[in-house]
Amino acid sequence: MEEKDILSEIFDHLFSSVASSPNKYRKVHTDIKPHIKLKIDENFSDAQTYVKQTYFNNIHYINLSRTFIQNKLKIKPEPVYDLLDTVQSLYLKHRKVADVNKPINDFIIIEKIAADLLPKKRKSQASFKSAAKAIVMMIFEMCDIGMPPQSTRKIKTPKRISDPSLFD
Repeated sequence: MEEKDILSEIFDHLFSSVASSPNKYRKVHTDIKPHIKLKIDENFSDAQTYVKQTYFNNIHYINLSRTFIQNKLKIKPEPVYDLLDTVQSLYLKHRKVADVNKPINDFIIIEKIAADLLPKKRKSQASFKSAAKAIVMMIFEMCDIGMPPQSTRKIKTPKRISDPSLFD
């Protein structure tokens, strides 16, 4: 099964219907890389060095997820906001905090959220787990969960998904 098919099935499960799958990858802008490295450093301990590796191992799914979200926001944004609300609620539940802007601290929280997003029949399939993890990591990258990077650093922070001008 191809990556876009895996993501399509996950988003289909999450959105009930996906308008169309993307036909190309979206390029990662250079200003995102320093931001995500800083964001990972601020949200996870040094002992969790595999977080960066997991991010880069799944960058293809993260890029495709951005494209799916971008397309869905243009067609019908409500399911995206419902997904965002679901991920934030799961974050609060698994992190046991009342603020989505608290540091994550433990990568298992992202893995638990990702597992909760998958259809039951796909929970044990590695490619689906990776794709769901990428969706959560994309939401993390966009600063909709976890501690945002400190503004004193001169690194551009991407707009949140919940910002209506995100994909204008």
